[in-house]
Amino acid sequence: MADLATYGGIDISALATLWGTDVANLYDVAGLTVVHGSVPSYDTITAGADEVFESANSTYISVCMMDATHAIATYQDGGNSSYGTAICLVLDGSTITAGAPTVFESAATSYTSVCRMSATAAIVCYKDGGNSNYGTACCLTLTGDSIEAGTPAVFASSASVMFSVCSMSTTVAVVCYRASSQYGTACGLGLSGAIITPNATPVVFNLNSTLEPSVCAMDATHAIVCFADEGSWVYGTAKCLTLTGTSIAPGNAVVFEYASTQSPVVNSLDSTHAVVSYIDHTAGAYGTACCLVLSGTHISPGSPVVFDTGSCENLCANVIGSGHVVVCYTNYSLSSYSFACVLTLTGTTITYGTPAEFRATDVSYQAVYMNVCSMDESHAIVCLRDATTTSYGTALCLAFSAA
Repeated sequence: MADLATYGGIDISALATLWGTDVANLYDVAGLTVVHGSVPSYDTITAGADEVFESANSTYISVCMMDATHAIATYQDGGNSSYGTAICLVLDGSTITAGAPTVFESAATSYTSVCRMSATAAIVCYKDGGNSNYGTACCLTLTGDSIEAGTPAVFASSASVMFSVCSMSTTVAVVCYRASSQYGTACGLGLSGAIITPNATPVVFNLNSTLEPSVCAMDATHAIVCFADEGSWVYGTAKCLTLTGTSIAPGNAVVFEYASTQSPVVNSLDSTHAVVSYIDHTAGAYGTACCLVLSGTHISPGSPVVFDTGSCENLCANVIGSGHVVVCYTNYSLSSYSFACVLTLTGTTITYGTPAEFRATDVSYQAVYMNVCSMDESHAIVCLRDATTTSYGTALCLAFSAA
């Protein structure tokens, strides 16, 4: 897919109408670089009101944008036998309203990861505790604010954990995970209607014990996976994955952080640049980010940048507008409060704004319990497990504006 910038004076609004989307969503299409004019400034971050979407202990939360006003959150519902559950979140200004929950797996479900395939379809991947802890995927179809779950499909016929799924196109996704061998493994998923067909042969991308893989699409045939490599001192490591249909070929490993790395989250800024955000435990659990440049299948990391010197946990991140990534995390050095920080990529250089407190409470100890997705260039939805309300599943809007 070509970059929109190469079209010169193209009318972006007309293109959005042709594609049936919003101008604000065009940057979210895999493999496209969208020129919006001047890069927006995000000096002020404001949190909206809480919306409780599940009045029960909610864990393994993941959220993805479907369009500028709708998102899907998936989670383990502790109030309903730990079933895998999905819910639509509707955004109006900075107010969030939750639809009715839908069970997509009637068994104990964990490590959920959800990604948008189109404005009406998403794929959720998870560990199915009712089927030998196999890695499983399910299509979620959105109509209005209602979700219908498709038939689950097994892609890993062994006990698997730590899933991360990303869309390569409207019909192909890639899921990365830690297999029963503890090796980092990837599988291509084909989507037709609501039917998921996994590639019959998952591919090992790391022949070492692998922690917390995170994957993002760079274009329709290339993705970057970042992970902590326990076979190499838990260093932060990245690889390019090349797709042919749903078959995957991994490239060479590149270390982006020569230190104990936790919670790496990688986001594509355009077809050749990504930002990986993570926690550097060798340096006191600092919030850190690094630019990754993709050329063919080779990844070149930039210099890591520390954006918070507190003791950080629960890190999650998502693209918010052209050239920006919002990182959300808990700072245990500051009474376990939750913060958001905007990273800006210029060339291969990362700069960052002042971290903004958006929640004065401990959301959870584990990173799998907080997740963020951007809705447009100035709004994002954060979903979390709220320890102050008996661990209820809670969502809030973050609004970004100039000072």
